[in-house]
Amino acid sequence: MSIAIFVTSESEALQMIPWGIRFARAEHTDLLVMCPRKSKGKEVTEDMAVPNEESTPLHRAVFAELERLACDDVVMRHEISSGEASTDHDQVILSLKEVVAPDPESSFVQQVPKLGIQLLLIPTFEPVRSSNRDVAEWEEQLFNMAPCGVVCIRGTVSTEDNPLRLLFASEQEEDTDDEFALKQTARLGRATKGKLTLLYVRPYDDKVAEQVAQRHLDRLEKTIKNRKLEIEKTIQQNDSFTDGINKVDLDEFDLVVAGTRSGKVIRQLLAQLKSNSEDKSVPLAIMRQAVPLTDQLWLRFKRFVRARIPQISRE
Repeated sequence: MSIAIFVTSESEALQMIPWGIRFARAEHTDLLVMCPRKSKGKEVTEDMAVPNEESTPLHRAVFAELERLACDDVVMRHEISSGEASTDHDQVILSLKEVVAPDPESSFVQQVPKLGIQLLLIPTFEPVRSSNRDVAEWEEQLFNMAPCGVVCIRGTVSTEDNPLRLLFASEQEEDTDDEFALKQTARLGRATKGKLTLLYVRPYDDKVAEQVAQRHLDRLEKTIKNRKLEIEKTIQQNDSFTDGINKVDLDEFDLVVAGTRSGKVIRQLLAQLKSNSEDKSVPLAIMRQAVPLTDQLWLRFKRFVRARIPQISRE
């Protein structure tokens, strides 16, 4: 299974499932939708059954959203297994599973490395300012610890197969999360025959700032050049990354994308991006590449130590 989403509420199901299908189509791969269900003792991952009278509101919301999205581009894995449906090369094969545990969100965090997920979509979160990851919500724990690439996303996407208008914003000369986010954004744009605007925000720190920014944009364009994707380039000279992005009319785009894992930058993007509509937040995706194996091993070692050695508080 290559792409997965984890939803914990009805509103998240309405938001995340359409995005999951879009990303799965762009990657030409399957989609796994996972939901939590609390239990008193057992801890297991099982297929999500057709809802009944005892089902949770989230359970029913997931099936209702899938029924609303019913189209030729998606087919359920259990329908293929039972012979009720067949698939072709262009369809997204969808699987539904529940994480059943006393604390299903934390259980899912621990299961991610074993599920073979290549890309994980989660809702946006407000990063905690403490360096202690143990106090972070499950979304931030996944963003920090998941070994796969992660897309943290807010906003909705049209259920119609319309071309997406995408804005990729960058402020770094060389950054691996930037490169990862750009490639994901380009695939999403190509899959919908959409338009991608490359934005580079750079301080006006010298006379050649604009020329340096233009060369950076040219390099970005060269890495993703494709006939099926319309590309536009723009430069904003500003000392603030978010202020530079806000100089663009963000209401013209279906999604604004940035590649970073900095809690400070994430907080700024979530709080400061502005829409011309007062009641509308800017659709935003914050992406980071897979955590390197050495970092995974270090995180596992720290968790091992904290679990076995009493931690002394400041007091």
